[in-house]
Amino acid sequence: MDEVISDYRRIVDGVQSIVDGIDEDDWARPTPCTEWTVRDLLNHLVSGQRRLGRMARGEQPPASGTDVLGADPKGAFRDATAEVEALAATPGMLEKRLVTPLGEQPGSFVVVLQGNELMVHGWDLARSLGASVDPLPADIADRTLRMWQERLARMHRPEGGPFAAEQPVASDAPASDRLAAYLGRSADWAPPAAG
Repeated sequence: MDEVISDYRRIVDGVQSIVDGIDEDDWARPTPCTEWTVRDLLNHLVSGQRRLGRMARGEQPPASGTDVLGADPKGAFRDATAEVEALAATPGMLEKRLVTPLGEQPGSFVVVLQGNELMVHGWDLARSLGASVDPLPADIADRTLRMWQERLARMHRPEGGPFAAEQPVASDAPASDRLAAYLGRSADWAPPAAG
């Protein structure tokens, strides 16, 4: 169980370094998630992290699309991920059964899923900003890729579902690129040129 918390913390550190690089004029940039800007994407991440606390307390999550960033989006991200870390470290929390959209799941599984979400959308943010994906832990990206390959191999990916069709990527590409491509992103995605 210590690995669950350690992995989450390492992912947060990587994504936080990408989030810290967002400038004021970056918030409206497009992202590989075509319906979201950089601000929308960060809002989605913060909302997802806060959802874990609500689940643990038996509360309803905020309505989809609710702005949870406020006037300090970077601070909102720091606070939300710190809440998950503190919650995960609470004795018994990782074993506790939580009611989720996927049915009842142990807290450890929910923390791992939140880390996965951060890993994939951290890649999206880095690409949107033209930043390096190097802060994302390669060993965790590789494990996450293997996990999703096992899960999605048994599932149909419907048009318009949460995962688009797997995209081509070089076998020697960085692990985070291979993960993004497996989950439907173009590994060489870049924001459209300004102008």
